[in-house]
Amino acid sequence: MRRCCDIWGGPVRTAPPCTIPVGPPGWSHGAHPTQTAKIEAAASRATPAAILRLLSRDSNSRVRFRVAENPASQLAALTPLADDPDMDVRRSLASNPNCPQAAMERLSADTSVAVRSDLAQNSRCSPGLLRLLSQDEHWRVRIGVVVNESCPPSILGQLSRDPENGVRYSVAGNPHCPPDILRALLQDPWRPVVEAAVANPGLPRAALALWQLAH
Repeated sequence: MRRCCDIWGGPVRTAPPCTIPVGPPGWSHGAHPTQTAKIEAAASRATPAAILRLLSRDSNSRVRFRVAENPASQLAALTPLADDPDMDVRRSLASNPNCPQAAMERLSADTSVAVRSDLAQNSRCSPGLLRLLSQDEHWRVRIGVVVNESCPPSILGQLSRDPENGVRYSVAGNPHCPPDILRALLQDPWRPVVEAAVANPGLPRAALALWQLAH
């Protein structure tokens, strides 16, 4: 059994013995792993949970990024990454379907629009969190909610009246948009929204025929 200092650096004589395996079999015995080896281990589903937890605290942001996106990473490794100083690490975590609920709640208030937008598209977001994000001040986050396959019809209805043209356009193009919302969007003041609703296969044929007769 190697000691933690053999992997993470520091003088061997001062480090206490470590009872946790310090690396996958591919890491050569007694050698400090290269950054490439750590990145590969952080991305591998076969890496033990204890190692992923160690790697989540690595000084290299690329290692933490891979831990954050790894679907095999567990709560202990993922939760602290919601406060990671690197935005790309937080974005990676926001997109991870295994992102813990507590981490999602913290990420919903992230200062980065990109992080909040990625979170809004995560299919594991709860309806309550999606409703919160649907009221975000930035249109990119609201569009992220629209394209989320888990977005409830009630939220799509709310966003179909959004003041931002792009948000309504996204609702009109959503293949899961309810027929009654698509019918209402046929009256939208912005022409591209109407065209998107007309092209949506979810629009009832009768509504489409009436629109074609009128136009």
